Amino acid sequence: MITIYDGVSMVGSFVGIILIALSAPKVVNETAEQSNAYIWGVVCSVVSALFLSFVFVSTSKMKSIHYLVISFYLGVLSGLMCTVGMIIQFLVDGRRPF
Repeated sequence: MITIYDGVSMVGSFVGIILIALSAPKVVNETAEQSNAYIWGVVCSVVSALFLSFVFVSTSKMKSIHYLVISFYLGVLSGLMCTVGMIIQFLVDGRRPF
């Protein structure tokens, strides 16, 4: 059961992310690449907050499975996603992501 405190905390967290996203830094000589990087950063922060909340809800619903097993597979999946993202960045930009 979600309490009022939990609901207010969730809404407050997402509002905070949106407020950070809307307060873009004012740079005089901003290039298109810097602007795109900022937009991608904001999109990734919102998506990661949504996915992390999904992970917490899913973990609490799977009480029959040990939490270390769930954490292990979450780490494996996250590592694969990061690797795929770096490969895509390398293929698109032609530069190494690290």
